[in-house]
Amino acid sequence: MENLSDSFRVESLVKLSTDLATRSAALKLVEIAIIVLLNTISVFGNILVCIAVYRNLRLRNVTSIFVITLALSDLAMGCFAMPITSGILIYGKFPYARSVCYLHGFCIFTFAIFSLETLCAIAINRYFCVVKPQHYSSFFTLKRAFCYIMFAFSISLTCSIPPLLTLDIHYAFQPGKAMCLYPFESSLSFTLFLEIVCINIPLAIIAMCYFKVYKVVRDANRTFAQNNRGQTGHSTKQLSANVEEAKVTKTLVAVLIGFVSCWLPISVVDIIDVVMGAPTLPRQLYLTYALLAYTSSTINPFIYGVFNRTFRKEFKKILVCVFRLRKNQVMSDQDQRVAWDESNEIWENKSNYVKYI
Repeated sequence: MENLSDSFRVESLVKLSTDLATRSAALKLVEIAIIVLLNTISVFGNILVCIAVYRNLRLRNVTSIFVITLALSDLAMGCFAMPITSGILIYGKFPYARSVCYLHGFCIFTFAIFSLETLCAIAINRYFCVVKPQHYSSFFTLKRAFCYIMFAFSISLTCSIPPLLTLDIHYAFQPGKAMCLYPFESSLSFTLFLEIVCINIPLAIIAMCYFKVYKVVRDANRTFAQNNRGQTGHSTKQLSANVEEAKVTKTLVAVLIGFVSCWLPISVVDIIDVVMGAPTLPRQLYLTYALLAYTSSTINPFIYGVFNRTFRKEFKKILVCVFRLRKNQVMSDQDQRVAWDESNEIWENKSNYVKYI
């Protein structure tokens, strides 16, 4: 029975490999263009987030440490994982050494799970900031924030290192997804560990935290609307602080929704593969799987720009500075070319004059 299952899995992988190698030139061009576009946006977008936090004092707080951590995780995905997938789509096969396959799978697993754990830390941060503000300054100091980040990273390593060390559980090239991953159908016990410890528990904590935050913000808004009409002073300041925290929370909830929207279909595909015991879905569906995973590392800068006015203004300032520098560089190059042409013209005139004499 086990031999039949392995044979079925091999046949499925061979079919997906054939589909990858024999796709039309037009389809190949479209797939390459999409992954390159996602890669470019991911790298520059997340660099933009880091620069914005560095430049703006209002964005420098404990919550922003988690935002930068999430941006750096997405940036690492764009630098170490996406280019390898681009190469696979260009060549129509896995053109690298086996060690690169292990690196690819390790990076995807590590940074994807680390992003989820960071979102969990952000949800806990919002919970204490809004629901338990009297304890916020104690639990979320700068030092403790870095400790939480290191703990989240250690969890991601706990999930991504075992496939590097064992023969039964290992990273392998999956032609349908154009990436190296741990085949979820290969070990039910390790798959359950990943689903429960690394995915379901963080998602349950996130859901509980944001539900509590939603209830407190809703009740606070009702209270202020009923009792503080026309009042000024302390109550107005408290209302402003409440509104500001609600805006920050809304932005971070949008980030969470974007992440879940990308990874929920991925989880469904993984569950189907586990049930079937082999990758039986069409290649285009598996490629969408990979593109959704990479999209989750691309969309956050857009979410910050849409939902957070401070980020939006800072993004505009940075882009204006970049365009001005580029424009000045172009004008400088033009001036240098004009000066060079004038110098050559003067030299030619002098040479002609000498010849004439």
